[in-house]
Amino acid sequence: MTLLRLGIVASHPIQYQVPLYRALSMVDGVDVTVLFLTRHGAVASVDHEFGLEMQFDVPLLEGYRHRFLLNVSPRPDPRGFFGSVNPGLMREYGFRAKADVVLVHGWFALSHWLAFAAASASQTPILLRGDSNAEAELSLSRVKRYVKQRVLGSLLRHVACCVAIGYLNREFYRLYGVSDDRIGWAPYSVDNERFVRGGVIGAESRVARLKGLGLDPTKPTVLFAGKLQPWKRPEDLLRAVSYSDLEMNVLIIGDGPLRRGLESKYGGDARIRFLGFVNQLEISQWYGASDMYVLPSSREQWGLGVNEAMAAGAVPVVSSAVGCRYDLIGPDCGRIFEVGDVEHLRATLRALGARPRLRREMRHAAMRRVRSYSIERTADGIVSAATAALGTHHRRFRK
Repeated sequence: MTLLRLGIVASHPIQYQVPLYRALSMVDGVDVTVLFLTRHGAVASVDHEFGLEMQFDVPLLEGYRHRFLLNVSPRPDPRGFFGSVNPGLMREYGFRAKADVVLVHGWFALSHWLAFAAASASQTPILLRGDSNAEAELSLSRVKRYVKQRVLGSLLRHVACCVAIGYLNREFYRLYGVSDDRIGWAPYSVDNERFVRGGVIGAESRVARLKGLGLDPTKPTVLFAGKLQPWKRPEDLLRAVSYSDLEMNVLIIGDGPLRRGLESKYGGDARIRFLGFVNQLEISQWYGASDMYVLPSSREQWGLGVNEAMAAGAVPVVSSAVGCRYDLIGPDCGRIFEVGDVEHLRATLRALGARPRLRREMRHAAMRRVRSYSIERTADGIVSAATAALGTHHRRFRK
């Protein structure tokens, strides 16, 4: 017997979110339908940050009920405000709503606001889930903060529940006046089991993989995986190793506008290899073949690559601008360096590189830590928030 009809609004099929939809669909008493606003990712699409056409090699449309709503935008794009214009949301969640609770991922597109309006018209409780964090918000100018307080603050105070993904995300909602009793918790997570399996394969094939790249497998191996964009700061890692006597391998996975320049500048270093874009099934194995994962970003709302690396067995080394550091990084399982401080990063890598036993201990601690950030716990958090919101909503309208 279905106790709760949960509607979910998402910009497009995303490899991180799809396992969550499957997990929610397996919860007894919950009937889930995901409405996608664009077809980006479901078919081969141009990723403008990677700078290439791509399609993930993991199934994105299996194991859960979903539909693609008609998008009447003249330029469909999941990134832009006007890239998702889906009037069908009014039919789905308007006066005869087809859901008891509506979960909306984000608020950056016009159709997100159509979903809010439709659910409000039918008095359907809204759950809001995003990845914004308080630190990034406090860095905005006074004018931007004022405008957002007026627009977004009003929305956040009226949704039934804001579902926090971690500490800084919770603080973001508090910053905009959301009371603690309307903030749920559903940790940001990846499909840990898939990365654990891939990590085992990568660890077992480490020697062959590194020899195949002409690298010494007896040396510590450091991995960067992400879009080669300026704000990811991959050059901080390259500078930390290239202009030093560090005896370690560096793998750069990813593509983007910085790739050509970085390859030209650092490609001659015998310790460094550029692997380009690596798809989902293979990247977990490269995490497992590595000792450390470095994320030097100057801004990172969360950093799901950290979840992936920890699950696969790589020790995370992240900058002080990476949002998940409060949740995932402890002295037993990772390191934090000051963003942009190449000397600090170099010293951190040197210290870890010289202590293989410590790296092994931190690896196991990282794998234990990330187990608490699982898809199952995320699904439980969303179901709990939806159930509580529905109960509160019913009490409110009985008065």
